[in-house]
Amino acid sequence: MLLTLRQFENKLRTASKTHKITHAMELVAFTKLKSIRPLIEVCASYQKECNLALSALTGAVDFSKHPLVGDRQSQGNRLLCIFSSDTGLCGGYHHKLFNRIEEFLSGSQGFKISVLAVGREGLRYCKRRGLILKEAVLNTHSRLNEEILDNLSESARKIYLTGEADDVYVAYTHYVSASSFEPRVEKLLPLEIPRQEKTEYLFEPQPKEIFESLILIYFKASLRYYMTHALTAEGLSRVMAMRAASDNAINMLDKLALDKNKLRQGIITRDIIEVISSFTAMKG
Repeated sequence: MLLTLRQFENKLRTASKTHKITHAMELVAFTKLKSIRPLIEVCASYQKECNLALSALTGAVDFSKHPLVGDRQSQGNRLLCIFSSDTGLCGGYHHKLFNRIEEFLSGSQGFKISVLAVGREGLRYCKRRGLILKEAVLNTHSRLNEEILDNLSESARKIYLTGEADDVYVAYTHYVSASSFEPRVEKLLPLEIPRQEKTEYLFEPQPKEIFESLILIYFKASLRYYMTHALTAEGLSRVMAMRAASDNAINMLDKLALDKNKLRQGIITRDIIEVISSFTAMKG
């Protein structure tokens, strides 16, 4: 169907407004990404130091029977903590994450899977998939929130310590570089602490007291590390999606402008031909 000049102008205005919106959303997403990306190195370094400190304590403390460390007899129960977003408009972020979770579920045949969902998209996936929902944490606003981390850490530990889960896994999206990310599922509980046979440290207070406090700090540090990666990857995905939408809007503007000019040129050419034809007929 051929469009009129007025219809072309309406489409151009719509495409222009769309470009302004997507470009603004790209800038907002980039600002959030810029603020949270440096936290990855900080959280990774903090988690590593906690792990080294716990390792140094293993020579002075028998931690093999600690409830968060020692393996237990499997009862066929498994807890999966899913880090997702509260909103969409982030490209294939959730699609890739849920595909990775599907692979994990396929490899967990025979286990009763329960879920701790962080974000509305994770909650919707859990309901759509018919998984057992233990708790949902919503309204994260794509920010690292210590209160949410405290509640999440407490819930995961409670479920594990009461025997409702034999192990705990985390499904999140790992930030790889400024242009790539990948979904992962990693084991969270029981904790894996490298053993150090000999210790050359003097501890005050007693090593056992330090170990009991430090292992909870390390557990929360691990969750913070996963959540930071998930939020950073989400921000990167949203920036990439909005940039692609902005580029598509620009391409549409160029095409519409070209088609409009062709139509206008055709109208002008037709009018000139009509004038010349009329003049020729009057003259003849």
